[in-house]
Amino acid sequence: MANGNSLSVGEPFGSNGWRISAHELGSAMAYAPKDFVGVMEASIDLRMPNNTLVDSQFVRLEWVPKRPEVHAPAVVQPPPEESRPAPVVFRPIDAAEADLLIQRAEDYLKTGDIVSARLALRRVARAGNAKAALTLGASFDPIVFEEIGVLGFAADVMQARTWYQQAMELGSSEAKRRLERLSKFVP
Repeated sequence: MANGNSLSVGEPFGSNGWRISAHELGSAMAYAPKDFVGVMEASIDLRMPNNTLVDSQFVRLEWVPKRPEVHAPAVVQPPPEESRPAPVVFRPIDAAEADLLIQRAEDYLKTGDIVSARLALRRVARAGNAKAALTLGASFDPIVFEEIGVLGFAADVMQARTWYQQAMELGSSEAKRRLERLSKFVP
């Protein structure tokens, strides 16, 4: 090792060596001289207790400079009005596209891909489709989860209620029944 280097275990050996026992090897950390940045080649010799050389390897050690700490500003000012992004506007969905997206979402639900189903359903439900809002509510409903045996996914009663409420407002009579079923759950 180069002069000024040290290890976290063992003891110095000669002018530029270090001796550690085999049981300390796994916890050994190499330290460079203060403020050293760069690459060093170190020779590692494996020796028997009688000092017989068993194996020798070269190891490349590299030290990189510390990254400067980045501190967030204490107060974040909103961007000027002209640089703010435009609000998201959903394009209208025709009935055929809505039916196709709902069918895909139902297929996703059957295969257990709840995340993809929710993405498709949100798009259609936000466009004012009662069936999509009802199905989206079901994708959060703990009673539905129990009925179809969903495992590894958390239900969300508040989300279910929100989407069932929207479906009801859009004319779904089934949404009203599902809201009544959820009434046993405390928010």
